[in-house]
Amino acid sequence: MYFWNPPPPPLFFYDTEGFVIYIRSFSKYVAPGLRISVLAARPSLMSGITPIKALSDNGTPLLNQKIFMHYFFSKRIQEHIAKLRIALQLRKEKMEDV
Repeated sequence: MYFWNPPPPPLFFYDTEGFVIYIRSFSKYVAPGLRISVLAARPSLMSGITPIKALSDNGTPLLNQKIFMHYFFSKRIQEHIAKLRIALQLRKEKMEDV
């Protein structure tokens, strides 16, 4: 979450050799109980990660993923994030004043 200038791109953006794994959670600003995240890696790394992930949690609920995907690509999430940014900025400013 940022307030003025967007943050710099993640390290994955600069990875030219394929050694960086990008992991991002959406729980904080969508729904904490949803437990949806994304993992991005080059194919050489992903081929080793995929079977381990499948064994570790018996798969992620497909319905949760489908619902989140629909919400994530909608205009509604952008509106939600804009409102959340304002609310968090007000809280941040109030804490700075104390």
